Amino acid sequence: SGLISTNSTVSLADSTVDGHRSDDISLTDSSLDVANGQINQNGGVGITAGSATIGLTTTTIANNNGDGVFLRSSSIDVLEQSSIADNNGRGIDAESSTVTLSNSTVLNHPSDALYLINSPASVGNSRLENNGGWGIFAENSTAVRMFNSTVSTNTNGGLRLSSAVTSVRSTEIQSNTGFGLEVTNESALLMIGGSLRANETMGLMLNGSSASLREVTVADNLTNGVEAVNRSALTIVRGVIENNAQDGLRLSDSLGSIRETQITRNGEFGLN
Repeated sequence: SGLISTNSTVSLADSTVDGHRSDDISLTDSSLDVANGQINQNGGVGITAGSATIGLTTTTIANNNGDGVFLRSSSIDVLEQSSIADNNGRGIDAESSTVTLSNSTVLNHPSDALYLINSPASVGNSRLENNGGWGIFAENSTAVRMFNSTVSTNTNGGLRLSSAVTSVRSTEIQSNTGFGLEVTNESALLMIGGSLRANETMGLMLNGSSASLREVTVADNLTNGVEAVNRSALTIVRGVIENNAQDGLRLSDSLGSIRETQITRNGEFGLN
């Protein structure tokens, strides 16, 4: 490893950690702050943290042979104006941890951009794009807050929520190969503004969960715009559901409340 820290406080500024056979930085019971850093091209994970606190500003974590950041019972208190890209695992893998992203990008991983298990996260003014898994995979009592962001061109889909509570505001979830949003296993979603657009599998799949969409555009998805199944509850207010290749809305064994919404020019049924 380039840096191993136990029960310590470490600050790195204008520094590069690269070219090691195993993890770049390994933290246990420690605090790390990095400003203007490069954590690149190592044989393992960029940063591994156990019971640690991390702050990253204008820092790049790229081209490592594992995850960009691996967290267990740890926190990224600040990840601002930074990039996690082209690592050979997940962008961020977090369990029983907290993650905060602002004005940052998580790009080009073979798996998920953010993988969150029992790990609350805040993602603002950021881009999660071109990952081989999900933009965000969140489950097991995870709470996610996302705003003013873009989730696009991810292979499995934009966001997958399982036993999770999520607020999404003014965010574009578009052009993902799978679902734009998959909300399952008694999850709850509030989405205000933004769009679910041009996703290949579906805009929103709601399965045994609840979702409230307010002033959201669901358009140009390659199957249904929104599908709700298995005793789900769906509310749409002042929305636009248009130009989806199959049904605009499809409900089965579910409850739907649709108000002040335009449903138009879908390929099959407006509401099925």
